[in-house]
Amino acid sequence: MDQSFSEKSFLKLLRKGDAQKFSLGKTRLEIKKSLKDIENAANTDGFAFSSFGQSRRNNYSVYTAANRTDVLVLRKMADNVRRIFDVKTADRTELVPQAIRMIEDSADCTIFKLDIAQFFESIDRKHLLERLESSEALGSKTIELMKLLFSSTQFSSTSGLPRGLAVSPVLAEYYLKELENECRRIRYSHYYSRYVDDMLFFCHDTPEKLLTDVNRALPDGLHLNPDKTRRLVIDRYGYLDTKKSNCKSIVYLGYEIFPAQSKAKPLMVSIPEKKVKKIKTRIALSFMQFAKDGRYENLLRRMRFLSSNFVVGGSAQNGELYSGVYYNHKYANPEEMSRIFSDIDDFSLKLIYSKSGLGAKFARHLNNRMRKELASLSLRRGYAYPIYRDFKNEDLAKVKEVWQYA
Repeated sequence: MDQSFSEKSFLKLLRKGDAQKFSLGKTRLEIKKSLKDIENAANTDGFAFSSFGQSRRNNYSVYTAANRTDVLVLRKMADNVRRIFDVKTADRTELVPQAIRMIEDSADCTIFKLDIAQFFESIDRKHLLERLESSEALGSKTIELMKLLFSSTQFSSTSGLPRGLAVSPVLAEYYLKELENECRRIRYSHYYSRYVDDMLFFCHDTPEKLLTDVNRALPDGLHLNPDKTRRLVIDRYGYLDTKKSNCKSIVYLGYEIFPAQSKAKPLMVSIPEKKVKKIKTRIALSFMQFAKDGRYENLLRRMRFLSSNFVVGGSAQNGELYSGVYYNHKYANPEEMSRIFSDIDDFSLKLIYSKSGLGAKFARHLNNRMRKELASLSLRRGYAYPIYRDFKNEDLAKVKEVWQYA
């Protein structure tokens, strides 16, 4: 259980593209030399985290490590906590289809979707550090670095865990370990799952005390957001009781699930309007950037990225991992996604062929060949077939820079 901040441990934490991204070198020898330099920097008496980049995402502050030393030190801190305390994060690729099946097969039950308010910002850091120290299992170097991080100028006057840093999600999961046990002990709930701050309960009848019981089980500083509580009541025939429910669907991990309302209106899985707007925003920002710089190849890359599927990782043991227009929406009803993506394709076509408004700003940069090439990139087709493309790491960086937080 090596907890050291060393060249060897950093090497194990490297991801695809890190060597190029952080200028670690091209050969294994060059990379190991760079990691040795990072080891020396991390273990000096005067080590301090650099100022973190800060941006806004969904009205929250999100922080980014400024250099390669900070990135790897934070990763190692997270790795130590994860391994020492056996911290596991739920797999959303399992939770989504499981939730869909549960809703589809439910009868005479109440489904609650609960949200932990201001999750990362409300975690009691003092209590968290006390728990970590009292365990005596986590190495003193990791504890020392956490104290250093939280006492830095950027975070000493803020509460909770900083979003965006590699160590924060692992610490948050550790903080909620006892909550998991408490929630699974709720006798009137026959199914429970949680992904970060989203909680899902399937209960017998309509247990009005669930919110009280969950709030009581939450650790110091955390509470439920009553405004985001969703309650779906399923009758004994397996249909939604619209009079007793406070909504007609629940949004869960990027999907919107509509329970069956009748034989003629069976269960339907879509994506929330917020996600549709996000995709359209990315398309619009891609064209706005093209209007500024006239760089057609970058616009083409962005549109290809949005309309295709690609490998994002994996291993020889578990196979390749994919992402993209199909894999990010594969649990939704195909007919519904065809309708949504056709609408998004129409949105793109209007931008491509428009010569007024925003179109007037980039129309002069496009010729007929370019318009035809862009028009051939369809999200609907990329989802339906699906279409695969390869992207180099440097290309992905250019693709995402325009709408990294959109």
